[in-house]
Amino acid sequence: MRSIIVERGDAVLAQPVQNHHGITLFADRAKIDELRAAAQARQDEFGIRKVHRAVAQHGSYSFYMQDRDTNWWEIEVWEGHVDPWTRSERRQAAGQPWSFRLPSVASH
Repeated sequence: MRSIIVERGDAVLAQPVQNHHGITLFADRAKIDELRAAAQARQDEFGIRKVHRAVAQHGSYSFYMQDRDTNWWEIEVWEGHVDPWTRSERRQAAGQPWSFRLPSVASH
């Protein structure tokens, strides 16, 4: 894998985590945990500003980290190695409803 990195110094705008780059691995959750631990261990060496905890969400297991230029990166694996869009299409084709549930809100 190759990356292009452009350093901007102080002329950079802080990026929100929702504006992130994604790296999807054909691996398992243990690899995500291993990579997260490595990012934390070498945070100062590589100028990593933040490393979030790993979470399972929308069919993936991932963590986010922020580089020195405030870019966010999501490192993830997909459940069953199937992307969320294909998984949703398969559910719909099988007549299964979307699995995401909003929390109930008490009325006032």
